[in-house]
Amino acid sequence: MLQASQTVIVGRGTNTTFLNTRSSQRAAVFVPYGLSDPTLVERASEMAVALENLCGSVRVNASQFLPEVVPQNNRAAVINGGTRKAFMAFQTAAIDFRQAADKAMAVAMTPIAATSATQMIRGRAVKHFDAADIAGKAAMIQSFTLEQLSGLVDAGALDALPNDLATIARDQFMILAHVARAGLQANFQRQASAADPLASGADVDAAMAASKASLDALKARFADVDAAANVLRSIVTAVALICEITIDDAYAVLTSAAIAN
Repeated sequence: MLQASQTVIVGRGTNTTFLNTRSSQRAAVFVPYGLSDPTLVERASEMAVALENLCGSVRVNASQFLPEVVPQNNRAAVINGGTRKAFMAFQTAAIDFRQAADKAMAVAMTPIAATSATQMIRGRAVKHFDAADIAGKAAMIQSFTLEQLSGLVDAGALDALPNDLATIARDQFMILAHVARAGLQANFQRQASAADPLASGADVDAAMAASKASLDALKARFADVDAAANVLRSIVTAVALICEITIDDAYAVLTSAAIAN
């Protein structure tokens, strides 16, 4: 006997659960609210509605058909009742979103073209960095300029670092590079005030803060990529459960309308 239900978690999303009472196998699909891409939000909403409709079909099939034919009727419900269509639309939107995020990250991690003068700075930075121990490398990452960090990125010197330190280094590089690439210092100028009547020039702290906010937004996009992938994987698992088929066959049902025997 199959049970199916959907609940709304206020402010977070919808949670759809399927339970096989004979085997005690359970599958749950959480579709989050608040994804950062409008198209992905719309497709997620459609997916939640399709899953709610699928719950109704699963309950009807469980109550009206003999147990041996319930799985094939559930497969038909997945294909013809909107779940497959919503799955493929959500998957397409998620792929497009991921590709755009990957492209943005690639741009963020691309060093500004070196000149003959800055190439020497980059080369010296790599030499000193390679010769340092891990504590020295950590200190350099915090103090290096954009050109010095660009040298490390160009040389692939960050790839051999422990993951946490490499993340810090890449974040620092991307923040500094965005300030330079977007000309943020020109957008953030210090203003004279009663406390500092002679203030002028670039407000470096404000420019850095703005750049960090942009990086945080980019990272949030990748969190949404992970969330979308989790939605898709959990739907495949749920379909495998209610149709009593393998994960690979469930994916085929959702993407090609093939019904496994």
